[in-house]
Amino acid sequence: MDAETALKNDLKEFERTVAKLSTGINGCGVGWKDEQFKDLSANIANLAKLSKQVIVSGKEYEAAIRRFRRIEGER
Repeated sequence: MDAETALKNDLKEFERTVAKLSTGINGCGVGWKDEQFKDLSANIANLAKLSKQVIVSGKEYEAAIRRFRRIEGER
């Protein structure tokens, strides 16, 4: 497996994991509306925002790998 494919697969897995965590936390909180749950929800929302930044950076890196491969193939 080349680096680009490995990175793409890792990013997809990371995205699925964060989404699963968020869904799980929200599912558990159906009956909870206390301060601790609000704090946990806020932290999960922050994690989701930060994970989006990781995914965007990863996709930019993927594109850089593709450009490098293309330039390398022109020799």
